[in-house]
Amino acid sequence: MKTLYLFVVFGVVASLCATQAQQVYYVTPEGGGDGSSWASATTLEQAIGSASGTAEAADIILVKKGTYTAPATDGLGFYFQTKKQIVIYGNCEGTESETDLPVIDEETPIETYLVAPVDENQEPVSRVITVYKGSVAFEGFDISGGTSAFSTSRGPNEGGSVWIYGQGVLRKCHIHGSSSQKGGGVYLSTFEEGKEAGLESCHVYNNSSTGDGKSSLGGGIYMKSNPS
Repeated sequence: MKTLYLFVVFGVVASLCATQAQQVYYVTPEGGGDGSSWASATTLEQAIGSASGTAEAADIILVKKGTYTAPATDGLGFYFQTKKQIVIYGNCEGTESETDLPVIDEETPIETYLVAPVDENQEPVSRVITVYKGSVAFEGFDISGGTSAFSTSRGPNEGGSVWIYGQGVLRKCHIHGSSSQKGGGVYLSTFEEGKEAGLESCHVYNNSSTGDGKSSLGGGIYMKSNPS
């Protein structure tokens, strides 16, 4: 097994994980509520749809330990589009708040799993996370099993489990067991100056790039900068 332990963050993206809260959403695998508290927790997909944040303050999503299967719609998985600021914390016990966040160090097991959906043959049919022109930070997730082969609109053949086009950061995450032509595990691309993407203290392992020759790039990570 090959593991990349990464501390790669560009520019202002690190500030996404230390920002004032606008709205807090609480998520459990069972969901069913409006997300206003742990007692009324919602699903991850519903929280993503509701959260947006502002330029001055982020919305926070607190996600309880457990397994969350990404939707298969258009091969995009959990989809974030033009979000102002969102910070998503995994590895929660179900008691945390915006002032009492989960603490994750190098020895902490990551037990919030974001996984790709599969077909009847247990083959993946989507990537796990897609961020398009938004500012989103993820901390404390195990992200696995994705493929970009079914993405119909955002980054076809790019980013097996994670595809970020804009400002975003993955912190203290594990990304593994995914495949894509470019960026088997993660594909990061910026579209204008000041909208950077990166990884911090992540384990990236057991991912693969598909395709032949020059079309196969970045078994674990592919990074691309497009400043204006």
